[in-house]
Amino acid sequence: MRLSARGFMWRCGVWGGLLAALALWIPALYIPSMDAQWATYLSQLIVLLSVPLGVRAVVQRQAQDNFRLRVSVGACLAAIQAVMVSLALYVLYAWLRPGLLAARALAHPAQTGVSTERLVKLASAPVQALDPAFQAFAGGVLVFFMALLLVGYLALRQRLLARLQRR
Repeated sequence: MRLSARGFMWRCGVWGGLLAALALWIPALYIPSMDAQWATYLSQLIVLLSVPLGVRAVVQRQAQDNFRLRVSVGACLAAIQAVMVSLALYVLYAWLRPGLLAARALAHPAQTGVSTERLVKLASAPVQALDPAFQAFAGGVLVFFMALLLVGYLALRQRLLARLQRR
């Protein structure tokens, strides 16, 4: 049974999102000495690689290749993977390692040499840096917009190359 282009797009998006979620969870859970920030960067890299590859695969399955198709497929793939990364971040920060955000917030000022008065002021203010839902939302939005910018650039590049080849 051969999948339709839409089903194939969903499959590419879900597999890319699962791979990005695993890249977030495995280092954070099984390598406690590793800074979890690198896992976040790895997850973003996986999304930025898998979205253009998914767009290319879906476009090859279609009969036409145009700018609108590339951008719409890329936006759908980016949205699917951003939602999955957001859910993975929320599960990581809220359930799997609830102290991770606090550990990051305490480790960062110690490295930059922030004064204790500034730390007291930060601790007394409501901080979104310790809210798992806000961090998950921000991580998903960041991944979505980075992937969308990359897809837009690659679609425009493909359109310009096709136009130059016609001349």
